Amino acid sequence: MKNDMTRGSILKSILYFTTFIFLGNLFQQFYNIIDSLIVGNVNGEDALASISATGPICFMFIGLLIGVSSGFGIKMAHVFGAKKFDLLRKYHAMAIFLSFVLGSAITFLLLVFNNLILKFMNTPDNIYIPTYIYIMIIYVGIVPTMFYNLCSSTLRAVGNGKMPLVFLIISSVTNIILDIVFVYYFSFGVIGAAIATVISQVFSVFISFIYIFKKYSFLKVSKRDFKIDKKIIFELLKQGVPMGLQFSITAFGVMVVQVELNKYGAEYIAGFGVSSKIQGIVMQLFIGLGIAISNFIGQNYGAKKFDRIKRGISYSTVISIIFSIIAIFLIKTFGNVIVESFVPNASYIMKKSASIYFNCVMYFYPCLALLFVYRNALQGFGRSDLSMLGGVFELIARVLVIVLLTSSYGYYGVCFSDSLAWVFALIPLIPLFFVVYNKEINKNKQKIEMNL
Repeated sequence: MKNDMTRGSILKSILYFTTFIFLGNLFQQFYNIIDSLIVGNVNGEDALASISATGPICFMFIGLLIGVSSGFGIKMAHVFGAKKFDLLRKYHAMAIFLSFVLGSAITFLLLVFNNLILKFMNTPDNIYIPTYIYIMIIYVGIVPTMFYNLCSSTLRAVGNGKMPLVFLIISSVTNIILDIVFVYYFSFGVIGAAIATVISQVFSVFISFIYIFKKYSFLKVSKRDFKIDKKIIFELLKQGVPMGLQFSITAFGVMVVQVELNKYGAEYIAGFGVSSKIQGIVMQLFIGLGIAISNFIGQNYGAKKFDRIKRGISYSTVISIIFSIIAIFLIKTFGNVIVESFVPNASYIMKKSASIYFNCVMYFYPCLALLFVYRNALQGFGRSDLSMLGGVFELIARVLVIVLLTSSYGYYGVCFSDSLAWVFALIPLIPLFFVVYNKEINKNKQKIEMNL
């Protein structure tokens, strides 16, 4: 089978999958980056700060959606690896149902509490109204975002990392065109950027579902597949919710940092926000590898091929170190140059704040890369409950840094909250992976001996 990751070259399979996921995630990053780039050039620092101030909120709910849908995808990868295609279609139907329910509930809650969230984050008065309007419109796209990520996770579960990239390229081009039309020609400012983003997300969902239903007959759901199956729903939620909460816990830590950051004013918010977005691009190398290893392990766990899992995690560990060195080089060489492209006439404070952030975090990229590998490896085994510990450690580290360091080191303390959080999150994950791996091997041996 073409997309089967349970056979063939392990290294080639992981790198091939990582490449398409990296490029796909890269284009997904462009939604917010293009908004920031065009708005910053057309409307200036305050407008850019309005979008940057929503970063932690977007990270919170988008991370939740990605985590939940990725969890659904891992369960489907287990079923796909076991070659139970009729059951896979049922899982797909229940995942669609849950995505709509959860996406709608999250949208409602965020719309209701939006004002409270922005007040909690100490959003500066001079950017409060555009920030409020921008994020309210973005909330409308939550259900489409949930569905898109479900489609991507479903395709990756069956070994197809290429088509999510194709859909995102099309969607990103649409987003660029609409940004130019709404922001530059119609002068809609941050409102136009938000509308362009939502329309692009809806479009990506539409073409994704059409492709899945036409290409994969075993994923084409019918009315009878939507008959509620409590067992499958429980299994999907058991895997998806902890993964979503893991992202949310991390995002809450980022929001705590944003609360402190907002005290420094719009120039620091803009500088920190732009540098974080640029870092987000190179981070896609790590994220892509992490998603690749989770799907690789998911399929091979379903097929009970533990030797391939061991070799896969070894390859991924080496690759992650190589990727982190590449990321350090890219940020060190091009980071500050790219910052200036967002706001050509940026103030000295904005450019300096971005440079400080880069210097505080980039040398910790090896820890971040390994964090994605081992956290996603645990998720591949279906142990998202254990991988969530990484998010808890991240939250604790960020809160401690803000409480203990910012009073003495100011903005530097805010910047170091990221790097120290990565180190703390990695501490429990590596030993937990090997505990789970050995446990699953022993469990499988016992089953084989019983059958004999």
